[in-house]
Amino acid sequence: MARIYYREEKIYGHAIETPVINLKNFTWLMECPKPFRSFEVGPDASGGYSDWFKTIQISVDGKHYNSVPEGYFYLPNAIIFYDRNDFVFPSLFYFIAQIGNQLEIRSAEGGEYVKWHHIADLHRPVDDASIILKIENSLIGFLKEYKEPEKPKAPPIEGVALALSDVTTFISLFDMPTSYASEIVDMAKSPSGYFEANENTLKRHQIFSPSKNMYLLYLTGILEESGKIGTVDWKADYSDIVSTLNEIGGFKLEKHDEGKHKRSTAKKILSALNGKVENISEKSIHD
Repeated sequence: MARIYYREEKIYGHAIETPVINLKNFTWLMECPKPFRSFEVGPDASGGYSDWFKTIQISVDGKHYNSVPEGYFYLPNAIIFYDRNDFVFPSLFYFIAQIGNQLEIRSAEGGEYVKWHHIADLHRPVDDASIILKIENSLIGFLKEYKEPEKPKAPPIEGVALALSDVTTFISLFDMPTSYASEIVDMAKSPSGYFEANENTLKRHQIFSPSKNMYLLYLTGILEESGKIGTVDWKADYSDIVSTLNEIGGFKLEKHDEGKHKRSTAKKILSALNGKVENISEKSIHD
């Protein structure tokens, strides 16, 4: 699929904005879900494509790229239009590119021997009103006919009933705000409903889908963020484990030194953790 290349991130011709070609519609198309990154529009009443383009391609980039020896390039977000899909870069194609908060329309002639790094030097401004109208008609046709694909409705996940007082007591053992307790109770009671209402917040805690154990993942996340617990991958190096324990323990442990101090370090770790557990237990008894 073709992509658009600029030498610099700047408008090379002149910005354009019309009732159809504007940032609102452009952004909407950029966010179109796959497989609508490339699609074909049906012919007009005469069976041809005089009023709109046959193929529209969405190129989601918006990034800088440095290639040796070809040089430095900027790949803008772009919508590409063409009638003949004859080469990787069609013999003639047009595109709308986004540069910052502006759009511009340009054209380029591709072909059999055109390489990707040639494109930055080939595209030219488009001022032909008939071409601009054809691009607008192409977008209008798609915007009218497009329907968001329906997501299959998953059955609600059965929840778990937790007592607010028990969760509050548990949270307080870690000197955490007890306000977390009501969230955990609601999350456990209705995993699907809570996820739907708080999806963006949960994603920040690396929770990307509802589950029966979602509240446990959340609890682990907030305890780790506050430095109350630490997690390490099961494949982690010994020094990573020591580093994590240093962060949550507030005590100095010996660094990994080719296994020479593993036994003494392990003893210190166990002693320190035992002290932590005893402090929690004593606080629970007194409270």
